[in-house]
Amino acid sequence: MTAPVRRQLFDDTWFIQRRARLLHPFHKEVGRRMRAVASLHQGAALIHRPGDKTHEATERALTHLASRHATATRAHMQFYRACLESTGLVPADRIMAAAVQIEWFWYTTPFKGFYRDHLAHVMKVALTALELLLDEYGALAEDTGTGPPRPLIHRVAEGLSTGRLGTDALRMAARRFGNEETTLHDPAFWRDAVLEATKLAGLLHDLAYPSMMASKVLKAAAPVHALLPLPMGTPDTTDTLARAVARLGSRLLTSPFRGGALGNGPLSSEAAAVCAHVLEMSHSLRAGLAILEYGAHSDEVWRLSPFEAFVVDWAAHAAALHDYDKLYEERPKPGQPPRTPLERWLEQPANVRAVQPSFRRDPVCYLVALADQLQDFGRMNYHREPTNAGADTDQAPLRIRYPWHRVELSVEGARARLAFHLAPPDATGCFGVAPGDRTALRDRKLRDATAIFGARGWLDHEGLFEEVELLAPDSPLALVASA
Repeated sequence: MTAPVRRQLFDDTWFIQRRARLLHPFHKEVGRRMRAVASLHQGAALIHRPGDKTHEATERALTHLASRHATATRAHMQFYRACLESTGLVPADRIMAAAVQIEWFWYTTPFKGFYRDHLAHVMKVALTALELLLDEYGALAEDTGTGPPRPLIHRVAEGLSTGRLGTDALRMAARRFGNEETTLHDPAFWRDAVLEATKLAGLLHDLAYPSMMASKVLKAAAPVHALLPLPMGTPDTTDTLARAVARLGSRLLTSPFRGGALGNGPLSSEAAAVCAHVLEMSHSLRAGLAILEYGAHSDEVWRLSPFEAFVVDWAAHAAALHDYDKLYEERPKPGQPPRTPLERWLEQPANVRAVQPSFRRDPVCYLVALADQLQDFGRMNYHREPTNAGADTDQAPLRIRYPWHRVELSVEGARARLAFHLAPPDATGCFGVAPGDRTALRDRKLRDATAIFGARGWLDHEGLFEEVELLAPDSPLALVASA
C-alpha cells in the first residue's frame, strides 16, 4: 500500500492565521509561570544598568518613522513581548526594547548592504518549528491506521522518554538541574520540555546578531546596553573572549566542543581556543550565551524550577547550534591539509558530527535549525540594480523586494520533498521578480539548500527522513539526496 503524501505550506498568510500558538504556555505550571512573569517585570530594575536609556531611545527613534511604519513597528514589539512573556523565563521588556531598536533602525546604516527582518523572522521560525511538532495533519505527523494522525511531538516525547531519541549528554543535563530519574521516563515531561525549549530557542536564536552589527556602530549603540556576555561595543580581544569561554562551564552549549559529550570542568586548551574563535565569528553562540545570562538573572528574580532551568539550558544549546553550518563548511577538503586550528579540530569526525543538528540525537536542535532554513518566505531584501553594464554595484540603487513567496514541505513515507516558491512573475512592485533575477535566485537557493539538506549536507535527518528531494523553483529539474 502506498504511503499517503502529507503536505505543509508556510507563508505569511499561514503565519497570521496560526501565530496565536506562540502565546500558549505549554508547561502545566501556568499559575507559577504567570507569577514568574510578574516578578520579572517587578525585578526588571535589578538587571538594568544605571542611567539606562533603552526605552527612551526606542521611543525617540520611532518618531523618525512614518506613521504607518511606526504603527507596524509597535505591533511587532508588542506581539514579540507577549510571546516572550508566555514563557515566563526571560525579561521580556528588556529584550523587546533593545532588539526592536537595533533591528528596525540600525540596519539602515552604511555598514549593512541589505535589511533582514530578524524580529519578524524569529517569530516565524518559532511558529514553524512548533507547527511541525504539533500539527496532526502536518507533513511530519504519523499515521496510526486506526484514527487521526499523531503529531510529531508524541513520537519525539516517547522517543526521548525511552532513550530511542536524545543523547546521554541531554539526559545528564536534565539530571544536573534536579529533574528526578522517574521524571525522565515520563513522555509528558519531555513533551513540555521540547515545546518550551523549541519556542524559546526559536524566539531568541538571532538575539546576538544585532549586537554584532551594533558593535560596528558604537556611537549609535551607546544608549542601549543589551544584557550579553560581550556587551555591545566591547572589543573582541583575546582576553574578553577567553573570559566568556571560561564562564560556559559544563553546559549543553559546550557539548559540540567536547565531541557531543556533556563533560565536567573546563574545556581542553584546544577546544577552548576553537570555542573562542567560534564566539568571535558566530552570532549563534553569542545568542546561546545571552540566553544563559538571561536565565541566570531570571533565577535571581524568581527561582527557576528544575524543569525551567533545563529548558533554558536546552534552548541556549539549540540557539547556538542553529548557525553552525558555517563551521561545517570549514571542515578540511579531501586531499587538502588543514590550514587553521579550526580545520585541524574538524579533522576529527566526532567534532564534525557534533556541530550537525540531528533529529535522532537532539530533536529540538534539529527542528530549530530546520525551521530557520525553511523561513525565507516573506523576508524583506534589498536588491541592487546596476544602471548599465560594468557599473559599480556598490553605487547601484537599492530596491526593496520580497522574492520568496512560500515554502512547501511534503512527506511520503521516509522521503521528503522541499519546494521554495518565488513570487509570481506577474506580481508588481516589491513583490515582482524579473526573469533574470528568477534564474539567479533559483540557482542560489538550490545550491544553498543542497549544502543544508543534501546527502552530505549540514542537517542530519537520521530518524526522520531517509531521502530529501530539493525542487528548483520554476524548473522541472530536481536534485535527489539520500540522507
